[in-house]
Amino acid sequence: MLSFKFRRNYDLIVINWCLGYLSDPEAVLFLTECSRHIRKDQYILFLDNVLSDKEEREAEKGQRFRAKSDYERLFSQAKLKILKTEKKCLKRGYQPIHLWVL
Repeated sequence: MLSFKFRRNYDLIVINWCLGYLSDPEAVLFLTECSRHIRKDQYILFLDNVLSDKEEREAEKGQRFRAKSDYERLFSQAKLKILKTEKKCLKRGYQPIHLWVL
């Protein structure tokens, strides 16, 4: 993902279940690149599983789950403004999913 090069600016960038594979500094770098390639007054949609603020867990294949506050800290470090957030629970026993509009 870090080797991806944006070739233009976009009206919408959708990021689904990606940052779990990146360290915090890598995630900030990627989010910063996204923010540089979104057109003015357009959006970045970010969707991922979220742990409670007291949990942190490694999943299979090096994926890392973060708490909502951790994601929001990454957004802030990348100078992204949170416009809206929504929580969804798909099935009992699964981690909740959060959607952010940035």
